[in-house]
Amino acid sequence: MSGFRSGRNKTLSFKLLSPTFLFVVLFFQSVFLQGEYTMRPNAENTGQEELLNKLLLETPPRRKALEAYKEKIDSKFFEYIVLKVLQLVSQGGATDAFPLSELEMEVAEFLGNEECLATAYQSRASLFSMTGQDTNALKELKTFIKKFYSVTSAQGPFPASSPKGRIFYDLHCVHWRLGAKARAQSDSRLAKEHFFEATEAWKKLTFNTEVEKILYNQQIKNASLANVSLGNIYFEEEDSNNALKCYEQVLPNLNLLEPHARCSVYLGLGQIYVQLERFQDALESFGHAVELGDESDKATASMFIDKIRKLTGSKKKHNSKSSATIY
Repeated sequence: MSGFRSGRNKTLSFKLLSPTFLFVVLFFQSVFLQGEYTMRPNAENTGQEELLNKLLLETPPRRKALEAYKEKIDSKFFEYIVLKVLQLVSQGGATDAFPLSELEMEVAEFLGNEECLATAYQSRASLFSMTGQDTNALKELKTFIKKFYSVTSAQGPFPASSPKGRIFYDLHCVHWRLGAKARAQSDSRLAKEHFFEATEAWKKLTFNTEVEKILYNQQIKNASLANVSLGNIYFEEEDSNNALKCYEQVLPNLNLLEPHARCSVYLGLGQIYVQLERFQDALESFGHAVELGDESDKATASMFIDKIRKLTGSKKKHNSKSSATIY
């Protein structure tokens, strides 16, 4: 199988939800709504600000300093640091937030709280993504996942707005971006690796709350495009079985995609169905491609339709399987 030719090379348009927006929405939901925390000045906040400034003056690692103030180092103080990081991010200071994020990680490790650790890793990974360092973001996320699976057998799926859910959500987004970048650079091997990991991370998530449904609606298009791109790569590698799985996983959400992306799926499905001698399914797929494609795609799909009709007509006429091929 040589793969379909649509007359000209096409690149699927990838648009990811702003990492900054995700960072604000998810942290607002987890810290403000669940923790009912406030940044309004009060005695507690004043004390936390003083402690924060003292710790920032210490040279990392700050284990001894944290031990010295251990009676004041609790989940509330951790939440305060999270909110300070969020404050800087919302003001466009993602780069300036790294020192705070480093302290956030140290406090999470000092507390030994899994939820705090998940939040700290996700926070730092988000900062890397916001500053164009997706490779470093990926390292942070994988580090947490490795630690997490070393102490638990929980496999998910996890609520997308939960600390662990945010890890897998970000993991999906980072792999997706790196896959799109590799695909644009014609590195099919690396693109396949990243798109596969993106689809696997997506499977770890559930979307039930109102905030999670917003995130689902924002990201499902890109999650579907990951399957389209992965299917296209498998198709080019003549791996029909895996290509078919990817394309068919997209079908429930296909209407969310742009016409050229939908056409790509139908052209790929049509040719795979021909190989499997599912000629009626192939005709339907190519018919959709004719409706959605540009002139080149329409010509390609129409050619296949004509050949299928001739082939199936010949089979009926001779009442036997023909050895003819449409390739």
